Amino acid sequence: MGPIVIETVGFVARLVAYVAILAVLGAVAFRLLILKRSGLTTGTIVRGSRRSAAIGAFASMTLVVVDVVKLGIQTSEMRFPTDSWITVGMKMLFDTSWGTVWMVQVVCAVLLAMTFTLARKDALPRWNVLALMSMGLAATPAFASHAMTARRFAQYSIAADVAHVLGASLWIGTLLVMFASIIGGDGNEPQSEQTVSVMRASYIVSLLRSFSPLALTGSALVAISGVVSSLAHVEHWADLTGTPYGQKLIAKVLSVGVVVLLGWRNWKFVTPAILTQGPKRMTRGMAVELLIALVVLGVTAALVVTPPPAEMMTH
Repeated sequence: MGPIVIETVGFVARLVAYVAILAVLGAVAFRLLILKRSGLTTGTIVRGSRRSAAIGAFASMTLVVVDVVKLGIQTSEMRFPTDSWITVGMKMLFDTSWGTVWMVQVVCAVLLAMTFTLARKDALPRWNVLALMSMGLAATPAFASHAMTARRFAQYSIAADVAHVLGASLWIGTLLVMFASIIGGDGNEPQSEQTVSVMRASYIVSLLRSFSPLALTGSALVAISGVVSSLAHVEHWADLTGTPYGQKLIAKVLSVGVVVLLGWRNWKFVTPAILTQGPKRMTRGMAVELLIALVVLGVTAALVVTPPPAEMMTH
């Protein structure tokens, strides 16, 4: 494969990996922090729980597949034409910190996929186990990121990266699973005489009572951890405006700002009118918010392989 193809496949793999991790944590958060506190009927909670488990299992297995692709890319970049793929791949796994993180992430993803499958029966203890396991998964990106080489605030960089993933998951990951649950009709009661539109509107309102403070907490975590991570790599204004890393960081901040504005608009203007005007505006607003969030993750996927200004100066 040519360099452009490898670069493109690597970008897509990183992007899909981020989406998968956010979906895994979002599935757990939706079940334990939204559905559990929603006051909905048992049947509705069971349907929502099963969908969360299905999304979590699919996202976990997707992460395993993507990790295999990433291993192939790393191996292809490290090997010479005469080297054995297996030999170089084994060295990547067992002789590098990248390989250690890779193995931990794959093991976490496989165990999560198995537990999510069991949790489709809605056994609460399994969801508590999933919460603990997903925390381990959330930590893995930090140990393969720029946080490991930060020259400023090094003692805080890894914690900031983990908090960044957790915040994004509570906010965007949960929104993704909630959107799927709404569109999938989990709030539709089979015996109800209400129309589908009315049941969906009522379901959204019930979910938003718990989601709104969770999204606020998640976005605050993203903002605070993002500032810490940025200061660890950007020392001067010229680092922000005059380097590829800084320019991508600006693009990420601006795109996150758009997501925040969309979320604020939905909360301030669309939420109060759901029961009177129907759920279409809210579901459309959620879809747009998720699409812009995908742009944020795309910028992040490019940012994590861009050398920070301090590293560029050493080459």
